[in-house]
Amino acid sequence: MFDEHALEFLDQGRFLGGGGSNDPDASVFTRFLVQLGLLMGFTAVLAIILHFLRQSSIVSYILVGIIMKHIFADLDVNPDTTTLDHFSHLGIIMLLFMAGLEVDIPAFLARAKLVSIVGFGQIFINTLVGMITGVAIVNDMLNGVMGLVYFGLCCTFSSTIVVLGMLKERKQLEALHGQICLGLLVFQDITAVMSLAILTAATKKEEYSECSSLGNSTIDDEHRFLGSGGNETVTVEEEETNLALSLLFLMLWLCVFSLLQFLSSKYVLQRLFRELSSSGELLYLGTLGYALFSAGVADAVGFSAEIAAFLAGVSMTVLPYKLEIEDKVESLKNLGVVTFFITLGMDLELDIDPSYYLASFIAATVTLFCTMGIVVLLGFLARMQARPTFMIGGIVNQISEFSLILASLCVERGIFCKDVLTILTLACVITIIFSGIGHGQLENGWEKFGKRCLSCLDSRARELKSVGGHAVELKDHVVCFGINKFTKMVAEYAVEKLGKKHILVVSLDANKIDYLQGHPIIKTLYADMFDPDTWDHVVLESAQLVVSVLEDGQEAEISMGRYMKQHGGKAFFMCATESDEEALELYEGGIDFVIHTELLAVIKLTELLTSGSLDRLANYGEEHKKRLKDQTMKDILDKRKISRRKKHNTMLGGLTHGVTSVGWPEKAPPPSAT
Repeated sequence: MFDEHALEFLDQGRFLGGGGSNDPDASVFTRFLVQLGLLMGFTAVLAIILHFLRQSSIVSYILVGIIMKHIFADLDVNPDTTTLDHFSHLGIIMLLFMAGLEVDIPAFLARAKLVSIVGFGQIFINTLVGMITGVAIVNDMLNGVMGLVYFGLCCTFSSTIVVLGMLKERKQLEALHGQICLGLLVFQDITAVMSLAILTAATKKEEYSECSSLGNSTIDDEHRFLGSGGNETVTVEEEETNLALSLLFLMLWLCVFSLLQFLSSKYVLQRLFRELSSSGELLYLGTLGYALFSAGVADAVGFSAEIAAFLAGVSMTVLPYKLEIEDKVESLKNLGVVTFFITLGMDLELDIDPSYYLASFIAATVTLFCTMGIVVLLGFLARMQARPTFMIGGIVNQISEFSLILASLCVERGIFCKDVLTILTLACVITIIFSGIGHGQLENGWEKFGKRCLSCLDSRARELKSVGGHAVELKDHVVCFGINKFTKMVAEYAVEKLGKKHILVVSLDANKIDYLQGHPIIKTLYADMFDPDTWDHVVLESAQLVVSVLEDGQEAEISMGRYMKQHGGKAFFMCATESDEEALELYEGGIDFVIHTELLAVIKLTELLTSGSLDRLANYGEEHKKRLKDQTMKDILDKRKISRRKKHNTMLGGLTHGVTSVGWPEKAPPPSAT
């Protein structure tokens, strides 16, 4: 049925996906897709087991890498780590892009002094502690003072993947300690890029001649960890540039990319994503294209791809689609993070001198425990409160993946012996594992030890409050999902009967959100009502009245009702539907009142027919027609006002301003059905 060329093409198609061998006698385990399937399947099983043991999923990723490395060795198969590294690099780029999306610029500027004290102080003091540790455990493997300084820097940087993952998982990015951690990571990333630039400009490729032994390195000479800048940042150009000139170019590119991202956010992104928001697929492609294009351009000119991606995320904070954008790229980021830690485990060389294990353990112990003391000292100097100080110290106490990138370049440049890279890699894995375990015990640790031991900080602390995406705390508020005529009824009811100044409306219809701009009562949020992250963001459990005016969201509405009960919410919950069956399902799902539109229409029509003649009904029809015309004309005028306003104002971004907290009864009665 197929000719020879077709059969040859189909046979070659089995190897599409990379990593495969064209040798028909080769093992199936040489194919990248088979390797990826084994890695991900084993990871899923082990992650589930460790989840029930209350261990971090990162532990499972690293263990899978270690175990599968030995399995592949027994099968005499070389795993395709190069392709996995590309996945890892992509994941880290998207991780930093999403970190940029979380930056609250006004809040960051308001705390610039505090973040600067903590950021620069942590880098300086941690580097000194790392240098002292280096003298104690690996002094004969470091090339002079420069080797000591870079060993200290490698012990200083915190894992972006671990810190951001923990803050997002526990929904603490908008908390005070979450915002400071985010600022600290920014300072560390900039320092890492500058350190790489200085190293490449001040040294040249050569091995450290005084190394007493050249043990196995966790990264061979041709392998490079991806994740801290492009090829030009980590590998060295053939020409050696002057140190001062290199730093000048680094700062120049930082300023250029910052300016370009600012201009794009001001003049391009608003209009572009306004059009892309009409389709979820277009929104995803636009987001991915913008983030990776920014990273690609940075990589091409020798700047850090990760810093460029972070700046791209910051530039998109002005858009009202943040929650949707995060939801679209989350899976891609997660895949990259998983592959990063799997390859980290596969690159570990465990057949080493036992003394290296001791050195790794000492370096890891210093990082895990000294970081808390350093942050407490800085918190005292910055007059921070005790709880955020304790939380920051317990969150950033691990050695970063970026540290391994810097260490690998130090080996290449003759600043470290290869064994130092092995020691740092083992220390990195130890700190990530134990730090991840500690993250789950932070609240208990605060209650048992932190509150008592750090009480002195509160006595001199300034009053600092968390600044999130909304003007004031969402409490006892009114939330409405969807925009139609019911929405305005809810707004009027909230003002007239409940004494509210504003209600929050959640919708994915950008046109209707535009229509409501400038409304004196209604404030809008572009988000998906089916996404539980949206429920967290609008703090459903603290609302007094929740209304869904959509007629096709029953599944989400029932889930929302269950969510509020699980979180102790007391809100009165109303939903809309046309179906008798769906109305019954909603009531059985715990909904307080169902706006059954068909039944209400029948009740009203019955009332009109029994209380008047057909002539009177015709008069009602004329009045209805007039109201429809008036409403249509009003809609046209409103759209013209919106068009004029867009020329002078940017689109309403994020969760809108001015939501006011007002005391009111615990449970609001439903509005009249009529």
